[in-house]
Amino acid sequence: WSFGILLFECLTGHRLFQGETANDSMGAIMHKDPEWSLLPPSTPPTIQLLLRRCLTKDRKRRLHDIADARIELENALVDPTSTSLGLAQAALDVKRRWLPSWLFNVGIAAVIALAAAGGWFAKPEHPRKIWNLTLGVPEDQGYKSWPWRQGIAISADGQQVALIVQVKDSTEGKRRVLLRRTDQSEGILLANTEGANDACFSPDGNWIVFTTAKSMKKISVRGGPATTIYQSEGFLMDPEWGQDGTVVFVEYIRNGPGSGLRRISANGGTPKQLTSLEDVDDQHNHPHFLPDGSGITFSIGNWKTKWDDFIVSTLKFDNPKPTEIFRGGSGGLVLETGHLIYRREETLMAAPFDLSRMETTAPGVPVLEGVGSKRSNTATRVAISSSGTLVYLPSTGGNLSERSLMWLDHEGALTPLNDTVRDYVAVKFSPDRNYLSLVIRHDGQERGLYVLERERDLLRQLTLDENVGSSHAWSHDGKWIVFSQEKDGEKSNLYRIPSDFSGQAERLTTSELHQYPTDISPDDRMLLYAQGTPGQIPDVMLLQLDDQGHVEGEPITIATSPSWDTSGRFSPDGKWISYQSRESGKPEIHIKATSGNGAAIQVSIEGGYRARWSPVENKLFFSMNSGSNEVYSVSFSTEGDMFKPELPVLVFKIDTINHTLRSLEVSPDGTNFLTTARTHDAPDVWTNPRIIVNWFEDLKA
Repeated sequence: WSFGILLFECLTGHRLFQGETANDSMGAIMHKDPEWSLLPPSTPPTIQLLLRRCLTKDRKRRLHDIADARIELENALVDPTSTSLGLAQAALDVKRRWLPSWLFNVGIAAVIALAAAGGWFAKPEHPRKIWNLTLGVPEDQGYKSWPWRQGIAISADGQQVALIVQVKDSTEGKRRVLLRRTDQSEGILLANTEGANDACFSPDGNWIVFTTAKSMKKISVRGGPATTIYQSEGFLMDPEWGQDGTVVFVEYIRNGPGSGLRRISANGGTPKQLTSLEDVDDQHNHPHFLPDGSGITFSIGNWKTKWDDFIVSTLKFDNPKPTEIFRGGSGGLVLETGHLIYRREETLMAAPFDLSRMETTAPGVPVLEGVGSKRSNTATRVAISSSGTLVYLPSTGGNLSERSLMWLDHEGALTPLNDTVRDYVAVKFSPDRNYLSLVIRHDGQERGLYVLERERDLLRQLTLDENVGSSHAWSHDGKWIVFSQEKDGEKSNLYRIPSDFSGQAERLTTSELHQYPTDISPDDRMLLYAQGTPGQIPDVMLLQLDDQGHVEGEPITIATSPSWDTSGRFSPDGKWISYQSRESGKPEIHIKATSGNGAAIQVSIEGGYRARWSPVENKLFFSMNSGSNEVYSVSFSTEGDMFKPELPVLVFKIDTINHTLRSLEVSPDGTNFLTTARTHDAPDVWTNPRIIVNWFEDLKA
């Protein structure tokens, strides 16, 4: 049977009993006869009869011995016109012929080899079938990745996918790596990967490198302990493991030195700086090794960069100067197929690429729609294996950062303030609580300051320019809003504008330092703000104001350390200042007397963000960390310059899969909160990753 199949395919150049699936092929074997018409007309009758005897489905009528088939082949060479199978007689006749047996053997081998070769090369080349699949994630988990984080990886052979997922009802620290093998129906949550943000595979697929907020670790795909490769003071992102055993990654230290691309051994050690940022607002993201390992491609841009100005560059390891490939895309990746893959808005693009000249040879064309986000500073969220399998997170349309204004009660229940969904960056109450001030981002780029009249749900833009900072503060008489803004390429300085739309913005400070307002004291005589410059981390600063709200005197430093000090807020009576500091190694909430007397008191224990004072009782609210949806409260008492906090108490915890908080403000009566929350009804819904097997076939087409 097997010999008959092989001989038939050698003679015809066609696969026998071929089906799209194994079941189709089995069905053809059981129920279909070979297409005898495919045999060449010159096929000797004896061979045709031999094939029928080999391929009959009746085992009793099938040729029993391969030795008999060999004799019949020899007989066909001697007498091609024979039409009967006389195996014994043919064997005797062959012995009486003048041709020596070794020549018969050589001839038979040559005929079969030529037939096989002819059939092989004559067989048309069919492209491999392209499979589009959805990679399901369990209901109690959700794909968890910020728009600017990749959060998805695939092994070189295309057999394993790593996703960053977050288990429902968990805190930020519960994000973990979900390993999904293509031959298994369920994924495996890898222990010891808590807090993971990005991941990549080793070239052999046996290891995974993942980054947390400040560390990079390595773990076996079979599980076990995770080994720390590198510890940082900044944020680590976008690891990429090369064939040479090194990992290229992004290290970002806000307003500090050392930001850029770095390279380190996968076994750990001291990283080597590959690129440095000329502008502290720039970011070098999404590095990928070139196919020959001689260098990397990466993207250059920042949150203000528009698509036309976003740069895809290359860096050779033997030349420290990056080379620009083109503008207008991000996440450049050079494939073994000779293509440069990049993303523009929600479309994956491809352009032919000459690796020797390090340049594209033709314009890019769309190859996959509905990928990533329209925002230019977001990750591609696409991973491609060397075997041609592509995995990506599909776009759900709209802005990935669009949110709703929500009331949040002390039980954690969310109620929409209105039906409008926007890219809200920050929100604050006016002193009389009749208005809301909002910073809203447009098209993922510029930000404007708006005022919402709550009674009529009327939104108006307060600032004419679209480059305001995210933080702002109301004067307590309600007449002014202080905000930060960049003018003519200068640093973000402080401005104020009438809240009733009666005038233009006026400048309060002129400084070479970045400044961001956070609060104004109840008597309108002090302004809190964060201040920093390249090489420094922001400090909590205070400015004295005169009766007209203008700055008088020199700024006063409230909190400074080698860590991050910011988000200062006055207590309702103005006697205390809360702020966030990383002095202990992680963000915690501290309290300090406005008078400057006494030491700072730490009130949070396991991390603290967004400290907000209750307007009606001695209580301070805060969230556990930046991505946490757990809100805590700390009751306190005071005695002179003594601040006496109690232990933090959990107020509520909400579903972190369908909701994420960006801001938190206490309502006028202290009974609930106002927040901007992303929900399952917003454009950035949780979606399952997609896989395209044999995607290179589509790329070639």
